[in-house]
Amino acid sequence: MNNISKTIGWADWSWNPITGCLNNCFYCYAKAMFNRFNKSFKPQFHPERLDEPMRFKKPSRIFVGSVTDMFADWMPEENVHKTLEIVKQCPQHTFLFLTKSPNNYHHFKFPDNCWCGATYTGEKPNNYPIYRKVQNLFWSFEPIIEPLDDYWFNGWDKWIIIGAMTGKFAKHYPVAKETIEKIIEATRHYNKPLFMKSNLKPYWNGELIQEYPG
Repeated sequence: MNNISKTIGWADWSWNPITGCLNNCFYCYAKAMFNRFNKSFKPQFHPERLDEPMRFKKPSRIFVGSVTDMFADWMPEENVHKTLEIVKQCPQHTFLFLTKSPNNYHHFKFPDNCWCGATYTGEKPNNYPIYRKVQNLFWSFEPIIEPLDDYWFNGWDKWIIIGAMTGKFAKHYPVAKETIEKIIEATRHYNKPLFMKSNLKPYWNGELIQEYPG
C-alpha cells in the first residue's frame, strides 16, 4: 500500500490488488505513470496484495483500485468479490472506491465501512437511480472539465470531491473561479461535505475546504 495523504488527500493509503485499465481516459495519470516506467497497463489481478490492509491496525481511509476501474464492464467480478472479502475482515478501516460505471455497484454487497464513488465523465448518467441504492455514495469531479449544474448536488449523495486537471493537459483545462464558487454554494445549500484537492490552489485564492462525511 502507498501513502497518498499528501497527494490524493482524501484518503490515507491506496491499495491496488488490481492494476491496469481499459477506459483509455486521455488524462489518466496512472497510465502515464505506468508508461514512464515501461510497465504494462493491461488489467492484472495481484492476489499477493490482498492481505495488505490486514497488516494495518490503525483505522485508516483506504482508496481501493487507484490505478484501475474495478467496476468497469470488462472487470472480472471474481476479482472484486475477492477484494471485498478482505474488506469485510478489516472493519477498522474505511474503504473508498471510484468508478466510471456506477451502475455496476448493484452487483455487489458492500460492508458498512465502504464508500462508493462515481467519477463524472461529462454526461448525466441514466443509471443514477441504480447507483443511489448503494448506502454510502459520493461524487468525484476530477478533473473538472466543464461547468456543473445543480443536478449533481441535489441527489442522495453524501460527499463531493473536486479537483483540477494535472499533467500535460492542465493548461488546456483551467478551472474557472466562478465554477468553484458555484460548487461551494451548491454544497452549502444542499448540506453536502466538500473536499477540494490541493491541485485547485492555482485557481483558488481562498482556503481550501477539505471536509469528510460524518
